[in-house]
Amino acid sequence: MTKHNDLTQSILLFGDPRLSAQCKEVNPLDKSLIETGETLLRTIHAFRQVHGWGRAIAAPQVGVLERIVAMTINGKETVLLNPRITWHSPVSHELWDDCMSLPQIAVRVLRLKSVTVEYTTLDGTDAAFERAGEDLSELLQHEIDHLDGVLMTDRQVSSTPLIARKNREIADLT
Repeated sequence: MTKHNDLTQSILLFGDPRLSAQCKEVNPLDKSLIETGETLLRTIHAFRQVHGWGRAIAAPQVGVLERIVAMTINGKETVLLNPRITWHSPVSHELWDDCMSLPQIAVRVLRLKSVTVEYTTLDGTDAAFERAGEDLSELLQHEIDHLDGVLMTDRQVSSTPLIARKNREIADLT
């Protein structure tokens, strides 16, 4: 069995050029994607054990340059193949964003308030998150950005500095 530290150490850190690469679409019928999805889900759980947070990870964060995202939301595990935003609200908002590839840092970013994301599941079914709420929309945008080689630092609101992740709540009070 893989240890938590082995999985968390497989996460690429900010500065690795693979995080800036455009990922290629996958063939949803490729059965090897099941193993990739399971590895991503185990990596989320391992990261949570070590850091106490983390809801999703994109394949490029572990060096796999394919359009795959794994999420664990409210106890439900989901693997998204070739996710794409097909609708978005005209309204955006600022929020603190964090990332497993920069685990100690939070960045103030601008995100759309709501998005619809279409994707294919590991069993080949087409699915969608329709007009997702703010929290899920932010997460989906963050992970799809990873697939496009865009990091949260690329979306940083210029007037706001990076802060230590643990200070996000304090920064919101000022």
